[in-house]
Amino acid sequence: MWIAGKPKDADSLLVELSTDSADEVAAAALTDLAKTSPEKALAGATQALKSKSVTRRQSAWTVLATIPGEAAAQLIAKGVQDIPSPQSDKESQLEILEAAAKRGEPAVKAALSAYESGLNPADLLAKWMPALYGGNAERGGGLFFSHGSASASAATVRVKAVTMQAAMQARIWQAWAASMTGFISLKPS
Repeated sequence: MWIAGKPKDADSLLVELSTDSADEVAAAALTDLAKTSPEKALAGATQALKSKSVTRRQSAWTVLATIPGEAAAQLIAKGVQDIPSPQSDKESQLEILEAAAKRGEPAVKAALSAYESGLNPADLLAKWMPALYGGNAERGGGLFFSHGSASASAATVRVKAVTMQAAMQARIWQAWAASMTGFISLKPS
């Protein structure tokens, strides 16, 4: 609200708040700073990428997607190129890929294309692996238990899994019984 009025000292306050100890405050300040002073937001986002806080790093990638210019594009391209590396920021891979998808610079497009073409086509889960890390279990659990459609579909999956397991056990039993026909007669003589 205060920022919407565009006070003259807003940028300096946002720069200060972008390093706040509360991740949510820092992320909101960085987001607003990207709208009013992209070059200062770039510096703040670059610092946030070095943070131990997953939330802060994820927010930085999201903000980088909105900052115009080659410097932000190069950071994003490098982030995409680093994804296959064991030293990559696994918790932020999804945000890195989302940031890259929003950019039009050739370096970012090339990095994203190289990443996608490097995925193993035989691994059906490969394209979903970036979503494996970086989530919030409490928020995810709250979402799961508070939304009927998520709970209902999970219940359906569980029922299907139990049914499939029972069918597999029956098939194993049939195979075992067939292999034992020479040893045991199930029919009375």
